[in-house]
Amino acid sequence: MTTQKNEAKKITGEKPGEPAENLRPSTALAVVKPVSQDNDPAPLEDRILRINQLFELQSKYNRLQKSRNKLNEFKMKKGEENLSFTLRDQNNREEFSTSNPELIAAVMDCVRVTVADRIKALEPLLKW
Repeated sequence: MTTQKNEAKKITGEKPGEPAENLRPSTALAVVKPVSQDNDPAPLEDRILRINQLFELQSKYNRLQKSRNKLNEFKMKKGEENLSFTLRDQNNREEFSTSNPELIAAVMDCVRVTVADRIKALEPLLKW
């Protein structure tokens, strides 16, 4: 029986021969934060703003998808001489034209990559 008491004293931190009433109970308590019950929806104005933003993003995404589809449908034959590529500025003042098939292919590849990158950037933003 004494060994059990000694074991109990070791566990509780009580020293042998010390009376039990001198021991203080452990004061370390964990602070538990109450679970927030904020399931209230956002204000109506905020939700309307977010919906408008999503519509704008969706229209950009749809335009980019159409552009990608058009670019994918465009096929060039290697030795084709009748191709030409023209860029004009906003006011139709300046113009760049080429009929070099390698340059046209490089520009098309660059545009494809840019469109694909913009689509990838928009996809995560389209989630509520």
